[in-house]
Parts: sequence; structure tokens; C-alpha cells
Amino acid sequence: MPELTVLRVDALPAVPWKNGGGTTRELAVFPAGAGFDDFVWRVSVADVAQSGPFSALPGVDREIVLLEGEGMLLHGENLTHPLVKPFEPHAFAGETPVEATLCGGATRDLNLMTRRGAARGRIAVWRGAQPQAIALESDALLVYCAAGSTTLRLDDGPSWQLRAGDMLHVPAPTAACRVQGGSTDAALVAAVIQLAPAGEEAA
Repeated sequence: MPELTVLRVDALPAVPWKNGGGTTRELAVFPAGAGFDDFVWRVSVADVAQSGPFSALPGVDREIVLLEGEGMLLHGENLTHPLVKPFEPHAFAGETPVEATLCGGATRDLNLMTRRGAARGRIAVWRGAQPQAIALESDALLVYCAAGSTTLRLDDGPSWQLRAGDMLHVPAPTAACRVQGGSTDAALVAAVIQLAPAGEEAA
């Protein structure tokens, strides 16, 4: 069983954006300590305080999901997407010019970035109190409890109680994730990441 790490997201450093439009908390990055030019994958939570452009990230696939707030309108060339419903992921290419216009006040979102050809990923969302068994094939798994509380079990290992604002990081392959139940308002947002095998590119 891999070592598990549970973090309180709000206890992580909030790094202000250069344009003053918000802050970002980095949940995890691979390789450890990598910057924007050399990461293979990166997961973060952003608090967006004002409208403005997204940073251009050529060669990076992005997926974003609204966690809190009234959301924002994402718009650009051949793109218009209202990111206004919580827990509904939206994927786009990092090189696509995107402007974000807030629909109301500040919002919080979770971002998954994967280097194209080196890794691929997706965001999965689980909601409600009913137990669920989800088969996963991954090289890294990050689960963020966005609302309520729930009990999570990986493979045949120990159970972990997560409450809103907790993140569970599993930095090794896992074959199964079991949500054993929780509060009726529970919402889990997971970044599921696969690395490309050595000498190959991720599909």
C-alpha cells in the first residue's frame, strides 16, 4: 500500500498572481519542485478575484472544475464555455487563448495540467452519501473533498475520513478507489493521472 498524505488545502501557501487577479495553491507537481516550463503534471486550486486572461501553456492539456462561487465565462477563439455549474469539468488546450469573465464575486476552481505526450489525466467527480466503487488505473491520484465529509478507502488499505478542504494524495499506482459513504452533500473531485511509459507518448 503506498504512503498516503492528507493535507488541508487552505493551509498551503497562497501564491499571488502577477496581475493581482487571484492566488494559486499548488496541491502537487511532478517531478517534485518542477516549474511551469518542466512539469509533467500539476494540480492546483485557484481563487479568482477578478476577470482576466489565462496564462498560455503551449503543449499542455488543461482541465478545470468550479468548486465554489458563481463561476466565470471562458471565451476566446472558437471557445465560449460558461463554467458556472460546480463539479462539472471542462477540458481545453493550454495554448488556446482564453479570457475569463467572472459571473459574480470571487470563485474557486481546481486545475489539472498534463504535459502532452508525457502524461494524460482526467478529473472525476463523486457526489452523495451512497457507497461507490470506482476502478482506476493511475500513476498518481489526488482526491479533494470539496463539500461535506466522506470516508475513502483505496484498494484493501485503511480508511480515511475526509472533510471539506481535505486533499488525499496517493503518489503511486492504485487499482481501486472505494467511497464508503458520507454526508448527503459530499462532493469529491479527483485528478487521475497516467504517465507515458518510457520511450512512448501518452495517448
